[in-house]
Amino acid sequence: MIKIKVMKNGDVYADGRAVNLDQLSERLAEAKLRSKAAWYYREVLFGEPSAVALEVLRLVMDHGLPISLSSKPDFSDYIDENGVSHPR
Repeated sequence: MIKIKVMKNGDVYADGRAVNLDQLSERLAEAKLRSKAAWYYREVLFGEPSAVALEVLRLVMDHGLPISLSSKPDFSDYIDENGVSHPR
């Protein structure tokens, strides 16, 4: 899987490394070739997502990767379709 974090200041990380959106797109293309999923964490979980957060989600969808949302920065949980957190 590829672990993506979007911070409230707009910084984006892929597997712990800061990336810009072009670099993220390249990483997502590689992940798609390897049949990986995207684990996604947004620092400000509640409220309206930032433009960067929306663009990151769009990139994940454009690359056709399955996505798992997490409410914890260490990705130790996932959010189900009802918005409930569960341990991974």
